[in-house]
Amino acid sequence: MEKRSYRRPEDRLHASLWGAGLISPASCLLYGWLLWLDKGGLWPPLIVLVINGFGMQLSLNPMNT
Repeated sequence: MEKRSYRRPEDRLHASLWGAGLISPASCLLYGWLLWLDKGGLWPPLIVLVINGFGMQLSLNPMNT
């Protein structure tokens, strides 16, 4: 925006980087690890799924705007 004084569609990808590049993959790996090791019972995987939903919201909202 500082270079061009207008926004391009590719600028939305920078806004979705945290959700799609860090939070969602990390929560998917943590979820699979928790299920594979059968650790924690029911609540830790559910908490990780909530974190995954938050990451998906962070990535999909800027992409769909």
